[in-house]
Amino acid sequence: MLLNGTIAGGTILSEGGTLALSGSATLDGVTWLGTLAPDGANVGIVDGLTVLASAGATAGTIDLSADGSGLAFGDSETLIMRR
Repeated sequence: MLLNGTIAGGTILSEGGTLALSGSATLDGVTWLGTLAPDGANVGIVDGLTVLASAGATAGTIDLSADGSGLAFGDSETLIMRR
């Protein structure tokens, strides 16, 4: 599935599924379980982002190693990665 719009609220479990983020994707107050890897997209973040491991108990991973990958924060956003 290719996301060209906004996911507002909720939890995304990225393990085992396919959610490709495009350059116009926005995560609005989302909890991401698993590795967040935009794979070349510059994803907008508004109303905070929580990234946790797929089990939800430990800090997750943000992989920005692909060319063009990035996170664009709307203003003073909160990024939570628990230990």
